[in-house]
Amino acid sequence: MWSMNSNSASAVYNGDNVNNEMGRRHSFTPLWIFHAHACKLGRWCAIIIAIAFASFCIAGVLSGGREQAKKFLERGLRYEEHRRDKQAKRAYEQALKLDPQLDDARWRLAHVEGRLGNWRKAVVHLEMLLKRHPRDWRILPALAEAYLQVGRLEQAIRTAHRLVKARPKVLKHRLLLIEALSRTKRIDEAAQQLRAAAHIAPDDPAIHLQLARYYIKRGRWQSALYHLRRTKQLAPKESEPRVMLARLYFQLGRVRDASAELEQLVQFAPRNTKLLYDCATLLRDQGRLDDAINYYRRILHINPQHAKARNDLIDAYMQTGKYRQALHHINVLLKRQPKRAALLEARAICLLRLDELRDAYDALRSLLHVQPDNAKAHAELARLYRRWGEMQKAAWHYRRALDGIKISGAQISSQERLSLFVEVAEFEQMRGNLKDA
Repeated sequence: MWSMNSNSASAVYNGDNVNNEMGRRHSFTPLWIFHAHACKLGRWCAIIIAIAFASFCIAGVLSGGREQAKKFLERGLRYEEHRRDKQAKRAYEQALKLDPQLDDARWRLAHVEGRLGNWRKAVVHLEMLLKRHPRDWRILPALAEAYLQVGRLEQAIRTAHRLVKARPKVLKHRLLLIEALSRTKRIDEAAQQLRAAAHIAPDDPAIHLQLARYYIKRGRWQSALYHLRRTKQLAPKESEPRVMLARLYFQLGRVRDASAELEQLVQFAPRNTKLLYDCATLLRDQGRLDDAINYYRRILHINPQHAKARNDLIDAYMQTGKYRQALHHINVLLKRQPKRAALLEARAICLLRLDELRDAYDALRSLLHVQPDNAKAHAELARLYRRWGEMQKAAWHYRRALDGIKISGAQISSQERLSLFVEVAEFEQMRGNLKDA
């Protein structure tokens, strides 16, 4: 038996019972080694089994999450088919929570965010997709458009340049670049891209119209005429190119051609008040007031409630001295807006020009009831009182007119102010002479 005292230990080490002990030791050593190795192997096996089991569990959870995410993706697609974008957005967001690597859900979510006007969120999702798929050419056009929507124009230009360089024959990519360049006021670069786009799509009226606008800005009238005629040829029922062409003809002094363009335009849609109003406005701007009056009357015959046309018709009648006709239309508008100061002032002016002084007096009093500091109304009343010999009232209204100029001087032209000052000075001088007499 082994003993832990020093004598037994020394006996062992001094060789006593060596054979017996060594035999015992040699007989147990292989078993001990096997036992030690078995323990280590068991521990490693347990670790490996635990890792495998955990991986299996995690894989099961992830696969279950992926399946759920795909279900939410399918639900979002069904919502999109029925144009229920808000519900589709929630479904895609839920899918990305379960599986952030589900790129189809992120792609659809970016489109839905764009349709809902959340372009900044759309940019974030598209940039994430581009990092994961840098060679996917579907992402870059959508990203360039999103950059345009959020105002990141330089990034939009870089992205569109990349698209155009890779695929120079794709018109959509070049149009994105043109829009970005136009919004950064790089007009000449945009025109260069427009010319390239015209070679790609020679029958696209929108490209020719944009080129015409560019040439008009640069004063290249013949090039602008060519592109406007080409636009008219490709889209004969569009109003904007014909109006631009008529305006350019007026600018070049070709009045007959301009009038012919307007008549042709009206023939396509004789009851389209917007077209008629555009034609009338163009004629009024060119000083052709009688022709503009005819168009305004046609508009009011189609739609008597067209307030803009009636207001412009009143101005045209007053500029051409047709105060009786202007007064009729002013009275029509005053029935709807009895306290509108501009109408009351125009009515008073028409009555004064027609020499209907009592009605003009009532109109001026009505105007002052709405605008007590109206300098023009006080000046006209002063002239009326002066004409009727009531000098004291005339003097009071002249003073109120001068006070009104101080309050609302911006509403009166410098020429009118100067003439009023001269008139008041002459009136005061006349009153002084009368007092002296």
